[in-house]
Amino acid sequence: MKVDLEGRVALITGAGQGIGQAIAYAFVENGATVAVNDFNPAGEQTVGEIRRRGGKAEFFRGDVGDVQSVNEMVAAVEKAMGRLTSS
Repeated sequence: MKVDLEGRVALITGAGQGIGQAIAYAFVENGATVAVNDFNPAGEQTVGEIRRRGGKAEFFRGDVGDVQSVNEMVAAVEKAMGRLTSS
């Protein structure tokens, strides 16, 4: 399914592998700029693959189980990439 996400910024959690990674790739394929989150450095590999495919992505390490970590991550994403887009 094709969805127009051009000009949107999306934060994808758990994007270092598995379902989160697949979602990050799908968002980029539909035009979004993606903030890739994971608690381990595997997210950097996802960013590398997205960039190799011509997409735009940045890695933001953080633990979604920790409210302070989430707040800091969202602030960092919005500072670096612009406001997150809600649907």
